[in-house]
Amino acid sequence: MARLLGYPNIPTHCLLFQVANLDLRYLSALEILGCYTLAIEVDVIQNALILQIAYICFMCYHTATPDANALRKTFKDLTVLYNQPEIFHVSGFTRPTLPVTLNTNIDEIVPARWKLIPFWVKDEAAADKYANTLNARNDDIFEKASYKNAIGKYRGLLYVKGFFEPHASDGKKNDQTYFIQDLSSEIFTLGVVWSPWKDYNTFSIITTEANEQMAEIHNVGKRMPLIIPPDLRHNWLLAEGREEIESLMVPYAGELKAHQTFRVTSARGVDTNRPEVQDPI
Repeated sequence: MARLLGYPNIPTHCLLFQVANLDLRYLSALEILGCYTLAIEVDVIQNALILQIAYICFMCYHTATPDANALRKTFKDLTVLYNQPEIFHVSGFTRPTLPVTLNTNIDEIVPARWKLIPFWVKDEAAADKYANTLNARNDDIFEKASYKNAIGKYRGLLYVKGFFEPHASDGKKNDQTYFIQDLSSEIFTLGVVWSPWKDYNTFSIITTEANEQMAEIHNVGKRMPLIIPPDLRHNWLLAEGREEIESLMVPYAGELKAHQTFRVTSARGVDTNRPEVQDPI
C-alpha cells in the first residue's frame, strides 16, 4: 500500500486506523470525538475494501472574526476591502471567507478562503476533496508538498477576535471547548501561509507547539495557532529566507484569556454563529 497521501510521519498525537468495509458515515463519529480525517487511501486485499484513515485531534479549526467596521476602527492605516459581518463561530471545514492581509499588499485587509488549495488542484470539486490543509505545522511547512512552494513567498495575517480549542477533562478524550482571546486587544492576528487559486486566494493557519498556558487547555495534541503580535506583523509579512521565517514561527510568549464555552467543536445540526456561543459556562 502506498504512503499515506503526504503524511508519512504521523505525529504521536495522531492515530492511524486500518478498517475493513468501513461505513463512511463513521467519519462523522470521528469528528464528534474531536478528530477529523486528514487523508483516505483505498486498497483491495482479498476482496475486502481496506481504508487507511489518518486523523488528528482538532487544532485550530474553529475561529471568530470581526466585521468590516470593527476592522476599520482598529486598523485605521489599512484599507479594508473585506465586507463581511462579524462571525461568532465558524468551522474551517466549511471553507469560509475571512479577513486577511497578504504580503503582496500589506496595506489592505482583503477576503480569502480558509483551506489552502495548491495550484495543481483542478476545480472546486477537487478542492473540496483535497487533503486537510486548514492548518500547517511550523515544523514541516518547508517540506510538505502543499506548503513548501508557498511559505517562502506567500505569508499573511488572519484577523480574529478569538479561536476555539478542545480540552480533555480526563486528559484523554476531548469533551470541552475553550474560547481563547487576546488580553490586550479585541482583534489580534494569526500567521497564515496562503496560495492564489483560480480567481481567489486561499490560506492555512500555521500552528506551533503549545505554550505553557495553551498546553493545559489543548492537552491532547498540545498545539496552538501561530499568534503574530503587533510589533512583529511587518517582520512576518516581509521576512526573507527560511531562517528568518522559522525564527518567527514560535509559540506565543504572551498571556491569553480563556474560558469554557458551549462545545462548538462537536456541535451538529445547530446554528453556532451567534454571540452566545462565546459566553462562559
